[in-house]
Amino acid sequence: MRLRYLLFLPIVAYGCMVSAAIIPRDQAKSRALEFLAKPMAKGMMRAQSGLRGSSLREVISADSAYYIFNVGQSGFVIASASDRTQPVLGYSDNGTFSVSGMPVQLRLT
Repeated sequence: MRLRYLLFLPIVAYGCMVSAAIIPRDQAKSRALEFLAKPMAKGMMRAQSGLRGSSLREVISADSAYYIFNVGQSGFVIASASDRTQPVLGYSDNGTFSVSGMPVQLRLT
């Protein structure tokens, strides 16, 4: 009986993975802007007020996994391209993300 349940579990897990939808670049960008506009725990904002979509510049994307946007010269946001994960996978409030600084093995293109 337990063996049946163990065999059934991967089928259910696979069904959950199949139902994930890819988020388009524009929607990921707007989700990143919403994240940046939310206050941090101490009441400070993550980005300057009045941040516009034009302030985010796409650096790199793996269309089925993530998008990376620079926030001017004041940080970057890694936004998810899947609706099954958190909208923002990571961010930095200083510096910029540069593909040229990455090791060759990590570059997608």
